[in-house]
Amino acid sequence: MLELLSAGHVYPYDLFPGHEKPNQRQAFDYWEVGALLDGLAHCPSPAVSGLDEALFTIEMHEQADRHARYKQSRLALTELGKALVAHADDFSRHNPSLVGRHRADQRPIVALGSLVPRLGRSLM
Repeated sequence: MLELLSAGHVYPYDLFPGHEKPNQRQAFDYWEVGALLDGLAHCPSPAVSGLDEALFTIEMHEQADRHARYKQSRLALTELGKALVAHADDFSRHNPSLVGRHRADQRPIVALGSLVPRLGRSLM
């Protein structure tokens, strides 16, 4: 997501994967990508600025004015975001409460989705 943003794709849905879109990676589903972007923009030390709506939820989608604001948000990398793209800094150093460790291999796991209330499986 940060690499796409650094390449000039400045609207939220430019960062979502899909057919004929700049992001062809399909690692996360729609709701997970929204939660990830939300977390990158609305954490203690954000990597992304300009995201106008704070929670990527079904309620936001159902309110036309909020969804329009979300879609029209002009995103930018913060200084931290630029450093992350350049591999010169570590997100977990600035946002330690959002990062856990996988028990088997001790690699950092970013838990940005925890910032957004869990959506039920029926909504996905």
